[in-house]
Amino acid sequence: MCSTAEMQAAGDELASEVGRVLTDGTYAGIEGPFRSELASIDLSAGAPDERKMAQLLSGEAGEFYRRAAERTIKAEQRGVVKTKLPLYVQTWKLSDRVVLAALESEIPTEYSLMLKRGCPDRKLIVLGYSNGVYSYIPTRRILKEGGYEADHPFTIGFKSRFVPEMEELILQEVSRQMNAGITDQRQ
Repeated sequence: MCSTAEMQAAGDELASEVGRVLTDGTYAGIEGPFRSELASIDLSAGAPDERKMAQLLSGEAGEFYRRAAERTIKAEQRGVVKTKLPLYVQTWKLSDRVVLAALESEIPTEYSLMLKRGCPDRKLIVLGYSNGVYSYIPTRRILKEGGYEADHPFTIGFKSRFVPEMEELILQEVSRQMNAGITDQRQ
């Protein structure tokens, strides 16, 4: 936590920076055309990982994971265990050159970096936590390395990790939306 004086100083610094950007010529208005698109893609889970489920049920990974695995087993007994996760992907094209890409849930910075490398001629802002949050959405690299982010599907009713191909699905959908209906206004 910060004190009232520290909050005031931070606010003053922000206001000063906004004023500088507005007056020094680096600010550029957005002239359109404005477009938005929202789509849902399905992220698939891999084959059930019974070894991992047994490890989680044993409590070896901690109480949180043990209880999550128990809930998943109960869901499986009721016939409602998850195998796909819908993920909203949304773009807000503020102009032909400025785009916001909003991804649902918690996403690693690596997605933003990959998307920006794919469109160096545009100003792209990638947002996570958009339209809902229920899972960590790992990249192919994170799935390979393992850890909390890779194993998160086990905490939300899956019996496996997501498949690595989901990275390409996400990147392709954002790219498709970014390029849909774009015209070159520079002509």
